[in-house]
Amino acid sequence: MSIRPFASRPPLRALLAAALFGALSSAAGVPVAQAARPPATKPAAAATAKTPAADVKWQKDEEGREYRLEKMEKNLAVRLDPKTVRSKWGIPIQVGKEDAKYYYYKVYKEPAAAD
Repeated sequence: MSIRPFASRPPLRALLAAALFGALSSAAGVPVAQAARPPATKPAAAATAKTPAADVKWQKDEEGREYRLEKMEKNLAVRLDPKTVRSKWGIPIQVGKEDAKYYYYKVYKEPAAAD
């Protein structure tokens, strides 16, 4: 009579089947215990998102569109041509002006919705 090594461990196939069943049952919408859910966020947290202040000075471009200038550090972009930079995320940005530390770019005001 031979003794299998690790005979007290469950077979690998049974472990894989249990893991697969657990993954499928959680994806199928089996409800999660209420205690496991994180607490709801406070409504004030949504209000702290970065929004332009009411005292922002809106300017008009040659086409009559309103915009404000935002700044981006120069180490976050690469110059493409005299008026354009590409951000580190790959987005081309039209530069309105620049100084030694920042590029300033236009952020246009959203037009009013037609009723």
